[in-house]
Amino acid sequence: MEVTPTPSRTATPTRTETRPDNTAASIEVDYTYVTNEYVLEDAVRALKDASHIFLDCEGHNLGAVGGSLSLVNLAAADGPVYVVDVLAPAFNCDEGREVLDVMFDVLKDAAVKKVMFDGRMDASEFMHGYGVEMSGVLDLQLADIVSRGLRGERQKQQIGRLVPFIHRKDVNGHWADYDGVHRLNGLIKAMGEHKLPHVRRTEAYHERWHARPLGEEMIAAAARDVHYVRTMWKHFVAQDWVREEELEAQSGRYAGLVRAMRPFSHDTFRCNGLLPQGILEDLAGERWTCTLCERELARGYFLRIALFNEGRRFCKTCRAVRMRKMRQEQRACGKEQDIGQVRDRDACGILSADEWQVPVRGRGEAASERSEGAYSERETQTGVNYL
Repeated sequence: MEVTPTPSRTATPTRTETRPDNTAASIEVDYTYVTNEYVLEDAVRALKDASHIFLDCEGHNLGAVGGSLSLVNLAAADGPVYVVDVLAPAFNCDEGREVLDVMFDVLKDAAVKKVMFDGRMDASEFMHGYGVEMSGVLDLQLADIVSRGLRGERQKQQIGRLVPFIHRKDVNGHWADYDGVHRLNGLIKAMGEHKLPHVRRTEAYHERWHARPLGEEMIAAAARDVHYVRTMWKHFVAQDWVREEELEAQSGRYAGLVRAMRPFSHDTFRCNGLLPQGILEDLAGERWTCTLCERELARGYFLRIALFNEGRRFCKTCRAVRMRKMRQEQRACGKEQDIGQVRDRDACGILSADEWQVPVRGRGEAASERSEGAYSERETQTGVNYL
């Protein structure tokens, strides 16, 4: 793969990107594409004295097993977005890591707060790809969930967000089972929910993040995401929805989910659209280990019925994901059963191996149910940046 080198002391010119959206105003973002050490040093000088910087990364399977980093995008409260191409020749060589250390030092500095939106996989990539553990992270995906209550959202709305990720029949009448189970918003969905101007990507780039040279449209899209994080932060601060000390503790627990190892992107109990338990608060008391996510959590994050089966305890989030998987597997087989009738027996571990294979409804009715439940991939997308 051939990459055209950037002249030694010449930055790629700052550009203004304007792109219309079908429903929102056009967005203009100034950015500087950083491909050599001299421009990187200039960028770090502009950022290191800021109290807060805004951060987002792009790559292939970012943070997951087999994943890798392509772009690190940073900005201060004002000024351009710096799009650092870690695959540029100046950085992607034997001496490249030493060159990038000036940027990594800022990421490790707890005095400089790093504002992100779902920074878990970014943190995983820095940790396992470069040995860099970020400090001072403020994750707006968590602040978005906290803001729901501050905006007057009650349990009915919290439960309603779970549909169609979880089938409505598995939720209706069982609200207590899903108390404290929160659906995550992706960045674009959160921007829309808070009525902030944004432009939707018309295309998912995924594996193209490692192709060189990068198209200007892709670089602009990366810069725009950081601009969205910055815009959302200013909005949340203006609304008085941010308690920095509390959010930093929550964000530390969130990023800590991937501290031990890279997750597999297909691990549905670690990579899904629901907030893991024990992030917004860490309850005290007796702790149990969830059989599915293998996390040690306070007893309050499990249903009481889990008390009767020590070897098969599911935290509330994993149990919800498991209910979804069961429903999908049944539909794939064209066999349906009233999951509610066996919910408690399953939680106690007394469900027979063949019980889910009993065909209660025919294949035609199951297909009709599919259309009602609307379990399309588009509807279940959360925008969580695992890929």
